[in-house]
Amino acid sequence: MQQNKTQDPILILGAGCAGLAAALRLTERGQSVVLIEKADHVGGLAGGVRVNGNTYEYGPHTFHTTDPEILGDIKALMGDELIPYNRTIQIKFLGDYFKFPLAVRDVLLKLPLPTVIHAGLSFLWHFIVGSIWQPKVENSETLLKRYYGNVLYELFFKTYITAVWGITPAEFSPAFSRERIPRLNFLEFLDKLRSSARRRLGRAVQTEGYVEKVEGDLYTTKQGFSLITQRMANQVLARGSTIELNATVMRLSREAQRVAAVNYVKDGQLHHASCRAVINTLPINEALSSPRSVATCATARGTTTNSPRNLCSPISSPKTW
Repeated sequence: MQQNKTQDPILILGAGCAGLAAALRLTERGQSVVLIEKADHVGGLAGGVRVNGNTYEYGPHTFHTTDPEILGDIKALMGDELIPYNRTIQIKFLGDYFKFPLAVRDVLLKLPLPTVIHAGLSFLWHFIVGSIWQPKVENSETLLKRYYGNVLYELFFKTYITAVWGITPAEFSPAFSRERIPRLNFLEFLDKLRSSARRRLGRAVQTEGYVEKVEGDLYTTKQGFSLITQRMANQVLARGSTIELNATVMRLSREAQRVAAVNYVKDGQLHHASCRAVINTLPINEALSSPRSVATCATARGTTTNSPRNLCSPISSPKTW
């Protein structure tokens, strides 16, 4: 249904995947939309920043989905810019590269011999102890030590997890490791030790039962996932709607049971934007830390695996959009 051009626009708080997806659906139906984004770029948790011509992403690096409608939308949006992708992960350590999930070949041939011996003994010890006793309070640290032994845990997991997430594995629930990191199989480990003497190593640790299996084909672009969000924004702008960057929402003004306007600050100036509906896509914790009038809004947190039509929660819903 086409919008009456004299009507106020629909305001969307946040220009991440959820906000952009909502804007695309609405503008597709002829609605006028204004997205209000605090950062200086779109993308939210799936964004990236450009430094010296390079894109540095701080969210997902690849796109995947099992939903044919979403895949069709993204393919139509990106065209030839969407590139099929085969994921490989390597860890650089002591000047060499180690496959992830860890391959026993790499552990045996690329680590110093004393470290290999120490790691093997540590793995055996934690495997045996973990088979007969488990701590009363499990966390990711205790789980990873049982999976890999203390030596490999310290070398490949503890420092990395702490640097990336800002907290130690001991502060993560065990679900974090169960879902993201495959465990070494003890019998396979022994089998590969025996095979190493015959120079027939090379298979990576089997990851059957590894919870975080990526469903659907993987895709990327020459600028990573963030280019997808940028193309979504370009489409919204091409349809005549607006994206306000560097804009911080200060207050929602109400009339009776509906939100009638949003006050936000941009470039040091206070702006008052009238609207006929508001869609809030801010994360729950951010919405709750916002001014009281914002925190009372319904919140929709979107992910790349949810259908765009389900990514928005209108604060006030006119009978016809």
